[in-house]
Amino acid sequence: MFFFKTFLFLIVVFYHEAETFKLDLSKIISTSDESSGKALNNWNILKSGNAEEQGNYFEGDIILNLDQRNGIRLPTQKWDKGIIPYKIEGGFSSKQKNVISDAIDQIQKKTCLKFRPRGGEEDYILITNENTGCWSSVGKIGNAQKVNLQDECLLKFGTVIHELLHAIGFYHEQSRSDRDIFVKILTENILSDRRDNFMKLNEGEDETFGVSYDYESVMHYSPLAFTSNGKPTIKSLKGEKSNMGQREKLSEKDIKKINKMYC
Repeated sequence: MFFFKTFLFLIVVFYHEAETFKLDLSKIISTSDESSGKALNNWNILKSGNAEEQGNYFEGDIILNLDQRNGIRLPTQKWDKGIIPYKIEGGFSSKQKNVISDAIDQIQKKTCLKFRPRGGEEDYILITNENTGCWSSVGKIGNAQKVNLQDECLLKFGTVIHELLHAIGFYHEQSRSDRDIFVKILTENILSDRRDNFMKLNEGEDETFGVSYDYESVMHYSPLAFTSNGKPTIKSLKGEKSNMGQREKLSEKDIKKINKMYC
């Protein structure tokens, strides 16, 4: 328990604590959560943002682990030589397996990463279909690490890519330290118990690989993420961005960041 509390303290240090965005450690969920699955069962795709924004996890879809650090910086949390063993397990339909396969294919075709069916490797991604929402850890954490895709997580091709990119080592785009230049967080429209999902990293704690802010990143929140009233919770400060929060494909800047991290 001591180590868990110490780790959570580090997470607080990593993230910028604006007056209205303070992390409540008691609310952090570090294991799969059935209430997140039930929330996703009731998800309205037109009124409530993306599927992975429905969970009760850290930032909606991130599982925190005792030995996790800033995965986009530590080489121990990168996948060796960009090769990612994986295994699909659970009650996926043939159509759903094709969605997963297509997401993996897009990542492989656009980047230097290579996904390989597990052949006995100790560290690998285990893709599951539990009724606990859409979620992943960030970066390689060791042994079998789950990427969970409840049925609703497979309705948008890019949601699968989003969760796989967490496992590769990427956080959400709008948590960048420089995000306040590009977006405004509309606190008054955010669910009161989800406001800490909009915290940002302090300068020097994130790694952008020299790639500018990306409204079209598959890792960016949608305008309606965690809305309490159906109104936007995040808006562009650089003119209208109709594709903000898209879950259709890797953006060009997503591809650049992955290749700079791994190639």
